[in-house]
Amino acid sequence: MRRIAIIFSLTLGMLLPGAVSAAAQRCSVSITPAAGSPTGVYRIAVGGVPVDQAGGSVEVRLDLRRTGSRDGSIYFVFLIPGVTDFYVDHNVAYEGEPPPDPLVPGRYLVQVDTPHLRGGCHTVGQFVVEPAL
Repeated sequence: MRRIAIIFSLTLGMLLPGAVSAAAQRCSVSITPAAGSPTGVYRIAVGGVPVDQAGGSVEVRLDLRRTGSRDGSIYFVFLIPGVTDFYVDHNVAYEGEPPPDPLVPGRYLVQVDTPHLRGGCHTVGQFVVEPAL
């Protein structure tokens, strides 16, 4: 009886990490440029976001944080049914509005999640803001 329990737990232990890693690879994030200036625009492109099986829209949360601090921004992006790729331009100066504050130099982490989609997207990227010369 112990052998069955041991075999069952070993089999289950081998299957669970594979399922978790497969879910994490369903989406991707890329940031351009990977290193730039405090006033530069950073394009955060997300691809491979899973669609809602019920045919509804998908909410994606982008959380940008400077490491070691609470500085950052949060974006909520709502994708219409069938859309799996999008991008956000961070730190962009819009016409008719004052320019955004320069980013503080340092490394920024970008976390992408689909909080309301079971088995959805979770991935992390990063970019570096270099000190102004």
